[in-house]
Parts: sequence; structure tokens; C-alpha cells
Amino acid sequence: MSEWTEISWETGSIPRTAGEPSAASRIHADLWRRIVSLELPPGLTLNRSELARGYGTSQTPLREAMLRLADEGLVDIFRQSRTVVSLIDTARMAETQLLRVALETELVRRIAETRPKEVLDRLGTLHDSLVRCAGDLGRMARFYDIDRAFHRTLFDALDMRNLHDQLQARSGHLMRIRRLELPLAGKMKVIAREHEGILAAIRDGDAGLARERLRVHISGSFERVHRLRERYPHFFTGR
Repeated sequence: MSEWTEISWETGSIPRTAGEPSAASRIHADLWRRIVSLELPPGLTLNRSELARGYGTSQTPLREAMLRLADEGLVDIFRQSRTVVSLIDTARMAETQLLRVALETELVRRIAETRPKEVLDRLGTLHDSLVRCAGDLGRMARFYDIDRAFHRTLFDALDMRNLHDQLQARSGHLMRIRRLELPLAGKMKVIAREHEGILAAIRDGDAGLARERLRVHISGSFERVHRLRERYPHFFTGR
């Protein structure tokens, strides 16, 4: 069985304590993570009965979670309860990437102009962790999480977590492209170097350079998407 089709449905039930999100929200978050990380690859048919059993819930919260994922473009729901992980849509990816560039370059400009110490320290810590993982395919999932945390910190620095969450809800296609790229030779080290350049420009207070380096960093995936489509044609829509 290939790297992208070996799926374990034994997720374990998700207990809830007071004040925590609903079962539907927790199932949505877990399925979102598994789809974006490609644990559940594009084109995979999801068995709702097995999922409900694995999560230890009824069909109702699972159905609600699936509807949210469908709104985000990550699953396609057909008649008779057949649900399939959506193929990667490069048109939707391009829209999200344009939005990310606009938002994150403005955020990094503001951070470079003010250079708050706690933000620089946080970005520096994340970068150091990223470097330690770079090149080690066994730590690829950890590397991916740190990369996302680096970008999330830009939003947190300006108290814009809600904006980050809205962007993330639209980013499933783009994030799957980025995840597809990670195993490619040298890709993790390239990302680490790009983060280092962005951080150096912020520390120097060079807002223009920080914006340009971030733009190049974010835009790279779309510029290389044709190679990924050739390598994984079954993961992409026909567009």
C-alpha cells in the first residue's frame, strides 16, 4: 500500500470536559488536520460508520463536521452519504495564496517597524526548532507544525488570531500543496533558510526586505505546482 493510502481509522474516542468545544468541533479539527497533513489523501472515500465508531460518537456530530469541511472545500459530499476527500484545486489555491501574500506581508512590515522583543524571541525560538528538524524526514510532521506556528506568530503579534483562523479555513488546498512539497530533496532546508532571511530582515528593521522575502517564501509553492501535478496527477482536479 502506498505512502498516501495507508489509513488507520482507529482514532480513539474524543472525551469532552466542561468548557471544551463540542464533539462536532473536535471531530472537524481532527479531520481537518488529517486531510491537510495528507494522512487522508485527496480522492479517499471516507466511511462515516467507521469514523463515527473511531471517534466514539453518533452520526450527528460527524455529519456537522463533514458539512463544515465541505464548506471549506476539503470534502465532497454526494448522495447516499458518500463523502470523498476533495482533490486539490489549484484555482482555489491561487486565491488563497494571493490573500496570504497581502495579509502576511503587511503584518511583517508592521512587526519589522516596531520589532517587539517578545515577538522576535518567539520567532527566533521557532526558527531554531525548525533548523533542528530540517532534512530529517522522520521529523517532517514536527517541521510542518513549526512552520505553521512561525506564520501564526505574525498574526498573534498584532492580536489578529481571528483573522488567522479565517484565513486558515480557506487554506486547505494551499496547505496540502505545501505538505506535498516537504519530502522533496532539500525542501525542508530551503524553507528554514527562507525563514532565517525573513527573521533577519525583521531584526534589522528592514520592512521592505522582510516583505519581499516573505512574498517569495509564500509564492514559491504555486510557482512549482505544475511539477507536483505531474508527480501526483491523481491528487489534483482536472483544471
